[in-house]
Amino acid sequence: EGGIGLIASRLTLDGPLGKKKKTSYMISVRRTYLDLLMRPIVKAQSDGEIDAGYFFYDLNGKVNINLGKKDHLYFSGYFGNDDFFAREKYNNDGPSGNEKNSFRSDLKWGNFTGVARWNHEFNRKLFGNLTVYHSRYNFAVSADEKSQSASSDERYYLKYYSGIRDWTAKYDIDFIPSPNHFIKIGASAVDHYYKPGAVQSRVKSTAFNEDTLLRYRFIDAQEYDIYIEDDIRFSPKLKANVGVHATGFSVNDDFFTSVQPRVSMRYLINRDLSVKASYVKMNQYIHLLTNSGIGLPTDLWVPVTKKVPPQIAHQYAAGIAYNYKNTFEISVEGYYKTMDNVIEYSEGASYLNATSNWEDKVEVGKAWSYGAELFVQKKLGRTTGMFGYTLSWSNRKFENLNNGKTFPYRYDRRHDFKVAVVHRVNDRFELSADWIYGTGQAVTLATEVYVDNNGREVEVYDERNGFRMKSFHHLDVAMKFMKKKKWGERAWVVSVYNVYNRQNPFFIFRDYDYSKNKPVFKQISLFPIIPSVSYQFKF
Repeated sequence: EGGIGLIASRLTLDGPLGKKKKTSYMISVRRTYLDLLMRPIVKAQSDGEIDAGYFFYDLNGKVNINLGKKDHLYFSGYFGNDDFFAREKYNNDGPSGNEKNSFRSDLKWGNFTGVARWNHEFNRKLFGNLTVYHSRYNFAVSADEKSQSASSDERYYLKYYSGIRDWTAKYDIDFIPSPNHFIKIGASAVDHYYKPGAVQSRVKSTAFNEDTLLRYRFIDAQEYDIYIEDDIRFSPKLKANVGVHATGFSVNDDFFTSVQPRVSMRYLINRDLSVKASYVKMNQYIHLLTNSGIGLPTDLWVPVTKKVPPQIAHQYAAGIAYNYKNTFEISVEGYYKTMDNVIEYSEGASYLNATSNWEDKVEVGKAWSYGAELFVQKKLGRTTGMFGYTLSWSNRKFENLNNGKTFPYRYDRRHDFKVAVVHRVNDRFELSADWIYGTGQAVTLATEVYVDNNGREVEVYDERNGFRMKSFHHLDVAMKFMKKKKWGERAWVVSVYNVYNRQNPFFIFRDYDYSKNKPVFKQISLFPIIPSVSYQFKF
């Protein structure tokens, strides 16, 4: 099966291998070409000054081998890359006469995973899975600025890249001693190799030329896990999942340990109405270090060290669910989560500060989040759909940040809506629409700018994450024309992404408006209104 369209194309092949059909395969490839459609639109909206684009591609593959009634082998792999770029060109009258200026920024990230799994049935009550896998994650962001005039030629180039590589082996056992117990036991070992970052810089002018590469200390670490859990059915109405997870993490001659209990319960008030509650303690040996300022979004993953301890979280949740005649499903759930040992960049620090190691430019503090989620789904009938709404808060507090005052996390999102509706007119025609809305991301913006005695520009900040980007929302609609053929099924899909052409922010940056002689903020947006036609087939 596959599809060929204006925005993306995809192809999936799967079937048996060999005459005995004991082996099967699946391979799937996908590629978007949104960059080709977006570039002329972004240029038109910026009067030709900004050229931006985004695309991604990925490849999935899987092979299943039946070795007999009790043994199966599975091999799978995934490879994918995302690429965003933005360019800006402008002219201005400088001290050397008319200057031609250009700026380019790139943001790239990608993942690779390869997995091998052996499934063995010991008997009808006992099953085992041995899994070995390898994964890699790479991230790179770069900025390239050029300025040319009759008497000067200058270039400033900066690139930051980081990554993670893992080798993992684990063994999981499923044991079903009776219909009222489903016991899972497992253990795993992971070898992590972290590359927290390397910075490459080039500075070139008529009087100066320098090329520098600075690498942060790469870190090798090992993680060990064991767990046991039991799905227990106490009665037809009461069911619980009880378990404990123990972990160990070895890094730089230090060894961290954690024991994490987990319990969840569900009670059926009647056939259609149920309540549930849970408690989980979690430890995490990897930290997300995100840039709270403006510019390209950067999410870096760094391990725990002697200076940066593991994160500890406690989460409590409770909810109620109602099923009306197997047609409507309604659920409401509330949660509260506390987190210790979270990290943020120190004041004035960022991933581009190459003069110090990342451990020396972070602060350790605490965080908490809480909220409620409402979910409604209609599952049967010609018209189906869902509605989801989340109201949430996510706050952080650090002794040495924001004058010790609480501030919102960068990914704090107060309101999050999603509505999706599908109406099947008949067996050959279908209409669909969905709308999403999210509160804008919290960012830290400079409130003042001045030039010091050395001629350097200095930015003055007020509160951390004290501003919000514009809210994110868009409406998508589609019509699907289906028809069965002798060889299979085909469908034409006519769709419009972002119907009302909402200019959602991807990131913002500070620039200078020479006509008004003052600094200004500019916004880079992705995905304007995009009409598309695609042909889909399956046989």
